[in-house]
Amino acid sequence: MKLKSLHDLFVQELQDMYSFESQIVSAFPKFIECTSTPELRRILMNHLQEAKKEGKTMWTLCKEFDIVPEGKHCVGMEGIIDEGLELITTQENSELVDLALISILQKIEHYEITSYGTAANYAQELGYTDAQDILYQTMQEEKAADEKLTAIAEQLIGDLQSQNIIEATT
Repeated sequence: MKLKSLHDLFVQELQDMYSFESQIVSAFPKFIECTSTPELRRILMNHLQEAKKEGKTMWTLCKEFDIVPEGKHCVGMEGIIDEGLELITTQENSELVDLALISILQKIEHYEITSYGTAANYAQELGYTDAQDILYQTMQEEKAADEKLTAIAEQLIGDLQSQNIIEATT
């Protein structure tokens, strides 16, 4: 699609978000299966349910604006997810792999935060108040998930340090 207006850019963002939520729904069961940390597994399961809900929300928003949701494939999210899938297929499950997986998951969260925030800003400029509210709320949910991942990462780092798996070098 050739961009001719801010609305066109908004359309691309909605399609991108629908695409990446669909990709998350497909990939997260694999991530859940390989985690060895119960708290991380719980967060991933919750995020999987949120991604399903957010995908439906993006579908609904697209339909409200007469947009074909499947009109774009999110290559950026595909790359992040592929990186995560490569990690889990080349390593044995461990707390160290969980820590590496958290890095991938936070890249996903940051992509989502940026996308939802950008789309909310576009919606605000375009006067799409209801869409803006939905997108802003979703962005806040993604930020909360990112904070939970940070807390688990900090805990895992402490656990790995106590096991002498992480060595400080000077």
